[in-house]
Amino acid sequence: MYKRITNLGILIFSIGIVLSPASKLRFANSALGIGEIFILISIFLGFLTFLSKPVISYKSWSSNKKAYVKFWFSSFFLLMIGTVNCFLIGKLDGGSTLHNFAAFVFVFLSFFFFIFFYNDSFNQNFKNLLLFFTNASGVFFLLIFYILISKKENFYGYDMYFELRFSGFSMNPNQLAFSCLPLPFLSILYFKSSNSNVSRIWYVTTLFAVILVGLATLSDALIISWIFGFFTFYYFNNLKNIFNKSLNSKLKTLIITSIILVCSLLFVSEVRNQISEIYGNDVTNSQGSDRLLYWKNAMIAFAYSPIFGLGPGSYSGAKPFGKEEAHNSILDWLVSTGIIGLVLLSVLLINKWKYLIDSMHPEYPSIFVTLLFFSMFHLTLRHLSFWMIILFL
Repeated sequence: MYKRITNLGILIFSIGIVLSPASKLRFANSALGIGEIFILISIFLGFLTFLSKPVISYKSWSSNKKAYVKFWFSSFFLLMIGTVNCFLIGKLDGGSTLHNFAAFVFVFLSFFFFIFFYNDSFNQNFKNLLLFFTNASGVFFLLIFYILISKKENFYGYDMYFELRFSGFSMNPNQLAFSCLPLPFLSILYFKSSNSNVSRIWYVTTLFAVILVGLATLSDALIISWIFGFFTFYYFNNLKNIFNKSLNSKLKTLIITSIILVCSLLFVSEVRNQISEIYGNDVTNSQGSDRLLYWKNAMIAFAYSPIFGLGPGSYSGAKPFGKEEAHNSILDWLVSTGIIGLVLLSVLLINKWKYLIDSMHPEYPSIFVTLLFFSMFHLTLRHLSFWMIILFL
């Protein structure tokens, strides 16, 4: 019974992560939606299993889990100090501060209680969560894919497009793009380990659906992130241990690598255009110039409190303190938590990267790289799915 409740709780939690970016499914004037409800139910089930087993000492936790918990406790301390600093200099915006702080609180509490309640047999729970998350995402994206190919602009009262960009059940197409990020690599991971043709067909179908839905969001950040992610996958899958392979394997790898490089050269102009759209500062390039302006104004706001930051608000925009995000997770986190917060985040991510490069699965560092690149264009750190994917890689 205990094991069944545990597996049910992990399944419900994974469904909650899948549905949490579906912001159109949230209740009116609320940050709470179906995804968040699923996560809360999972935590409650975890609490029930926790009551029926011995308490596992914090000392017995892995260094990986301890590092994440310490990071978040330290970050909340910095966010509170930053909020006080922002109030003292007269720049506090109650709306954005409350919204971002509530998001961080929800992420931390969900994150902490999941680790705490499901700590028993954690490695197996981790494997179950990743598998459940991949399959639940597959079901969700097949529905989204059906809506896309059916060319339905409205699905049971929900508008499926934001201007010309496909957004599905998300208010912003970038939220849907963010949901797409890890799925191609997870589909490849489980395709490789599948023992049945039915499972292989399922993961190929999921891969196909996710890529097409992702392309329909017209997210430049997603395309660039996937490109770097797939290059990372190819390196760890084929090039990392090339000197330990046989001569025939080396020749095959060399030929495949040459073909990929030639194909990359054919598409280099398109990739350059995508990067220019994101980073360009040409006056004719509105998106690129806006991003550089937002980053510049974020740095101006950062200068008001460089050590501890300004707390969990939105301090960029067309002008400093313009009540908008910088659309760059590193800059937004730097402004919110200061140099100390950025150092803590950097140490956490660097240690995670060191761990992933020794993994037997090339998909793990590929997902990590994909998430980091996407985070350079959007604020992802207040999303539970970012932290749970990073934790469970």
